[in-house]
Amino acid sequence: QEKHVNLVHIESRKSKRRNSEFEIFVDCDSNREQLNEIFQLLNSHVSVVSVNPTEHFNVQEDDMENVPWFPKKIADLDKCANRVLMYGSDLDADHP
Repeated sequence: QEKHVNLVHIESRKSKRRNSEFEIFVDCDSNREQLNEIFQLLNSHVSVVSVNPTEHFNVQEDDMENVPWFPKKIADLDKCANRVLMYGSDLDADHP
């Protein structure tokens, strides 16, 4: 939290290589500088840090204008809570 890294998903399991160790998978959303800081901190606390970058999945800002907005946090739901969604011409007004 103090490094401003958004954790998207965390998984942990016992290591298949060594019984006394755990493997922890972390999917996070941040910039490269923040990740480098996190890697340095992790290296001082754990024995192995493996990074699988997803650089080929990065999307340019210009390409994002066609992507619909989707809430990422519970607080984001407040932005759409009072909006009325129209049913469109293909649906009846009483459609559930």
